[in-house]
Amino acid sequence: MSLPRPPSFRSPERRGLAALVRRSALVRRFVPGETLEAALAAAALQAALGIGTTLTYLGDTPQDPADTARVAQPYLEALDTIRERGLTCELSVKLSLLGLDAGPDRCEGVLEAICARAARGPTHVWIDMEAPAAVDAALGLFRRVQARHRHLGLCLQAYLKRTTADVDSLIPLGAGVRIVKGSYRQPRAAAYRGRRAIADHFFRLGARLLAGDARGAGVRAVFATHDLGLLGRLQDHAWSLGLGRDAFECHMLLGVHSGYQRRLAAQGYPVRALVSYGEAWLAWYLRRLAERPANLGVLLRGLLG
Repeated sequence: MSLPRPPSFRSPERRGLAALVRRSALVRRFVPGETLEAALAAAALQAALGIGTTLTYLGDTPQDPADTARVAQPYLEALDTIRERGLTCELSVKLSLLGLDAGPDRCEGVLEAICARAARGPTHVWIDMEAPAAVDAALGLFRRVQARHRHLGLCLQAYLKRTTADVDSLIPLGAGVRIVKGSYRQPRAAAYRGRRAIADHFFRLGARLLAGDARGAGVRAVFATHDLGLLGRLQDHAWSLGLGRDAFECHMLLGVHSGYQRRLAAQGYPVRALVSYGEAWLAWYLRRLAERPANLGVLLRGLLG
């Protein structure tokens, strides 16, 4: 399987532009720096506010995916440091950066090493869903590794019509499921279009994860969105079922709707902020914006709100 690579910033002109963007005070609100140390410093500040952190490393696509030790090293270093400092951090990984291009077996070996190290914490690990072409591979890897490591969760995308069936298939596993809206291009027949249609499907998926059989199976329901109206609908639905504030978790980007995140945490809702770091974070974000320019408006409204 070959996934698109993030754009390169090796030319002098692009390096200069990238440096300006990285130094922007606005950008620093949601990406505090490229190093693990910068990400962990942000996590410590969040912890003081009662907000957890999910770390995601955005490095270059591995040139030699067969070198399992080198591919796994950034994640193992992060897990060891999280444990040593006693931080309330989790880890989200992208399979393309774990060598999925080299084949599912090699990628599974890296994921297995990460989950085994995470179990020492214990630290929860999430598989971050990427391009739609990789969904089946991600689901297969998740099912195999989650059978051995229960602290592994999976991200699913609400804009894909198939996600209803995927959620139903994961509920019996008692899996951690994190729902996002999704931002990759996909043919119209396979995806919902329009903010309302995607939000409505997100709500239906969330309601499914809050149903009695899902809760009985031990499903961990996570809703990762900056759509405050959608979160309000899900809160009202949980309330109508007689569920407490710990029925689901709210995950957002660091620095987006910061005041709202703090208010939720103060009210007793589980809240986590996603903190990105790594030398290729800008390329990844620009790629997401290029595929769905509406994301820029969402991001700016959240940063300013």
